[in-house]
Amino acid sequence: MKTTLEIPDDIYRSLKVRAAAEGVTMTRIITAALRSALSRPADTGERPIKKREERKIGEWLEKEAEFLETMRGPVQGRSAIEDLIGGRR
Repeated sequence: MKTTLEIPDDIYRSLKVRAAAEGVTMTRIITAALRSALSRPADTGERPIKKREERKIGEWLEKEAEFLETMRGPVQGRSAIEDLIGGRR
């Protein structure tokens, strides 16, 4: 299928140089790049949780568990804590 795309000048120049250096067409490089990009999961826009944030969440869950224990009795395990916080118990 043929289509028309607008490609920024700097990317076009890089594409043209690479195609010449590799001795292939620009279409081949673009097709390979699109296949590669489309084979990966879609970017949700969410950033990964950093270890520091994960540690803070863990600390918060422990404090929440201590509070819940005073209200409902002992809580066993992190998933039980998350269940209680989420109202699943």
